[in-house]
Amino acid sequence: MDNEKKEVVEDVLRDYPKLKAKIKIRVIQSFEEYSLASIDYQKVAGGTTNNIYSSVEDHLVRKSKKKSEVVKMIAKRDKIEAALKSLPRKQRMVIQYKYFDCLKVEDIAYEMNGIGEATVYRYIEDGISNLIDVELHMIEN
Repeated sequence: MDNEKKEVVEDVLRDYPKLKAKIKIRVIQSFEEYSLASIDYQKVAGGTTNNIYSSVEDHLVRKSKKKSEVVKMIAKRDKIEAALKSLPRKQRMVIQYKYFDCLKVEDIAYEMNGIGEATVYRYIEDGISNLIDVELHMIEN
């Protein structure tokens, strides 16, 4: 197995929980921004105006940029999830325990109904190899 590709795949897997959290935070922030903006009206001569969006163009540019970043993150998340779904169940479980739950091999062996540590190592290696085969190492960072 190519060590460079293996390292890239392991980095992608380690960053996956953070990526999911960032997506949730960005989506929540966008809802908060929208909600706050929608209630921040000022009374001005001639009618009501929205104080935050006095410069519509600036808002649209910022909104478009944020949306683009979130769309890229969601696409990356979906690629990782598709790659993980391609793994056999036991390999996927071991990968999730190791990289998402940060369990040690001995703890993974216990969680997997007492399988041997050597089997855990084999599942990890086979899982990483299969993720390389589906080109997870080619994902954009």
